[in-house]
Amino acid sequence: MPLRNAKPSNVKVRRARKGVPTYELGDPEYEFVTHTANPLHRNRLPDCVVQPLTTVDVQYIVKQAKKKDIASTIKIGGHSYPGSSASDQGYIKLDLTNMNQPLVDGKHDGYVINGGRCPTVGVSGYILGGGICPFTRSFGMGCDTLLEATIVTADEIVHTVTRDDDPESSEGKLFWALCGAGQGSFGVVLELKMAVSKLKNKEGKVIAVRSTWFPKESDDVPAIKSAFYSAKWSTQMTIDTIWLCNTRDEAKIGVRFSAYYDGNGEDYLKEINQNIYNTSLKELFGERIVDRTSSDWLGNILPITWDEEAKRSKYVNQTFSIFGSFAFENRPSYGEKYKNGDGSSVEVSFIHPGTTAAKKPSTATAFPWRDVMQNLCRSIRAKLRPFSIFAEAAFVNFPNEATPKTAHESAYYGTNREKLREVKKMWDKNNFFGWDQGVGLPQPDLSIAAYIFKLKREIFVLFN
Repeated sequence: MPLRNAKPSNVKVRRARKGVPTYELGDPEYEFVTHTANPLHRNRLPDCVVQPLTTVDVQYIVKQAKKKDIASTIKIGGHSYPGSSASDQGYIKLDLTNMNQPLVDGKHDGYVINGGRCPTVGVSGYILGGGICPFTRSFGMGCDTLLEATIVTADEIVHTVTRDDDPESSEGKLFWALCGAGQGSFGVVLELKMAVSKLKNKEGKVIAVRSTWFPKESDDVPAIKSAFYSAKWSTQMTIDTIWLCNTRDEAKIGVRFSAYYDGNGEDYLKEINQNIYNTSLKELFGERIVDRTSSDWLGNILPITWDEEAKRSKYVNQTFSIFGSFAFENRPSYGEKYKNGDGSSVEVSFIHPGTTAAKKPSTATAFPWRDVMQNLCRSIRAKLRPFSIFAEAAFVNFPNEATPKTAHESAYYGTNREKLREVKKMWDKNNFFGWDQGVGLPQPDLSIAAYIFKLKREIFVLFN
């Protein structure tokens, strides 16, 4: 995440510490280490990239950056489509790639890690933004499985905060903030300890099905869509949908389904037959069903399922250039198709969370929008925004740079914003870890942004 707003300057950067990889413009590796998934940010180039190897390295880099008043960017996995890990001239990039050492203790067949879908998603960015995964409906948000976090804060000290810390203590409040609002706002997170989740079915099997449905002219698409989204799916079933539309030919509509089921093939088909009445769609969900162990699903099937998305982040691909994120309640009326110009291609993705994630109150973690359908789209943000919760709710894992600076905290964190600002003051009173889409310091309660958000909330509750 970009830290603060730095004016372009001729920052003279030297080796951070002996033996620590450091790359500057002109080095053979520089282009590789500055790569970002979104082509809109390809030309954002930092003065240098530093890849620390140890905790001490990170402490030293933070100390020197503060001392010399150099703005920095924290990069974890580099998956961010909005370019949150991209840097500009006058910045240094703190790239944690070399500190990526996942460790799983004990047996894992029959268990899953509550992680992201795409194989390029970094663990830290995912967890610190809340984290919606294929089994959020079964086990809650990704941050709900967080047990412990180790972080270097603005005082250059290493702190370890845990789920068991007193919620009223400074450590307990920092842990709460890291569960959904920790991306670049409170420090450099070095290590996360997460609980693994046990599958509900005794066999420890997972079903994964990915198919694309192209409706026939005789299909009543609105009725099929309404029945599908309002169906009473079990907590063991997750079905993500991507609506595909090419505005050159309105007749060509497709829907890509990614289904994940905590159970065996027989139980999966039983639930499909109970909730889908369209014959061709029902047959599609019944194709190529194979029971997989959880370890096989995590290690092989899930990466293959999202291989197409991973390929889109390569240098030559121009997709995901424009996007937005919205947090919806699950209503049959959502998912309308819009035409926006000639020759454009629109994809609207509905990620399927809720149920178990929604059992906790919105204040349980910094991430508040637990009972939502997550929508990612291109070029139709303005038309979809009014339908989101309070007409502004969004997912911080997909920050939108077009969101006004006075509104982004309300969009991402809702009424948790003020508490987050107090935690920010407690741990980073000088806003060293500050960026345009991050948590800010406390402001007067009667700010215009706060008043507007409160008014929107009251109107939303009144009419819903």
